[in-house]
Amino acid sequence: MTQKRHQVIAATGKQLILPLLIVFSLAIAACSAAPSEDIPEPTDTPATDEPLADTMEGEPQPTPEITIEEMNAFWADDDPYLGPEDAPVVIVEFSDYVCPYCGYFSLEILPQILDAYPEEVRFVHRDFPILAEESVATSLAAACALEQDLFWELHAQFFSAHADFDPEADVERDEAFFNALIAKFSEVEISRYVDEAGLDRDAYDTCIENGVGREEIVFDIQVGSQLGSESVPFYIINGYVYNGLLPFEAWQEIIDAALEARGE
Repeated sequence: MTQKRHQVIAATGKQLILPLLIVFSLAIAACSAAPSEDIPEPTDTPATDEPLADTMEGEPQPTPEITIEEMNAFWADDDPYLGPEDAPVVIVEFSDYVCPYCGYFSLEILPQILDAYPEEVRFVHRDFPILAEESVATSLAAACALEQDLFWELHAQFFSAHADFDPEADVERDEAFFNALIAKFSEVEISRYVDEAGLDRDAYDTCIENGVGREEIVFDIQVGSQLGSESVPFYIINGYVYNGLLPFEAWQEIIDAALEARGE
């Protein structure tokens, strides 16, 4: 990456985060904990179709005004997705490329979900870059990959940085651990990921310098913040919010319950 491009990324990162008053510690605590053997319960209150309003009470049952399809369409927005557009279950993940738990989900859990539910699940990625300036840089890079129809290629390259992460390993998640994560998304490393994903360099450089994707990332951060989340990953699944890394067995129960509720 050129020095000019790096300065653009750094400046844009500050513009994205600071005005929103999202003050998160540069610590792995903002990246959610290891899997539990128990099937998790969703948050006490579901997500609504109005992310900047107070969360309503009760279950997110469809009404004459708001159907599950409309609710899912709202939360999915126009973000990149995998699976059928009309799938009955929509999983919207708010994710940070620097977070190893997000990487573990993408590498180990998501492929199992898509294999087990090829017609029943649509998976949507939304950005929640809260861990570091490098988090914002990767989200901006991914937005430029989307401009070249290579989003999922760069998405895979970024998360490949976490291929050796074991969420159950007895390793201290301290400052040194976090700094090692950050190093995987340095200026040089992002440049390498971009090349390996096959992006056109000139188009990518122009895209980064123009700040393409900035408003979309800001909106994703606003939505995630209004839901009260302070860590990644977290998910909206047919209107319910789930936090943290979940084992595949938990995903099966959640998806099967959502399908049953839809009469599928």
